[in-house]
Amino acid sequence: MYCPELRKQMIIRKADHCPTTRVIKSLIAFVLIWGLWGLTAYLVANDRLALFTRPLIGSWTLRDIACTAFAVVLMQLVVVQIWGILMSWKSARTRNNRPTYTPH
Repeated sequence: MYCPELRKQMIIRKADHCPTTRVIKSLIAFVLIWGLWGLTAYLVANDRLALFTRPLIGSWTLRDIACTAFAVVLMQLVVVQIWGILMSWKSARTRNNRPTYTPH
């Protein structure tokens, strides 16, 4: 049920516009972050042969490191999925085994 008087009494209202300092800070952060991404892409593209063929850590190349990191993240996702399934089974089992309340 909608009551116009309640709308007038609301304390929290949406702002019509953001403050200028917030807009400027957001714009600076946006430009800085995308500038760093652009610099990273440029440096990787500039040294791509050395990065992908020469060892960086021991005998591991960047491709080996990226593949290993991908495999580790994938395994973590699988473990989290299995954990979620087990916990939902456990909560369903405990929910079904709860004693029911019987008034005396």
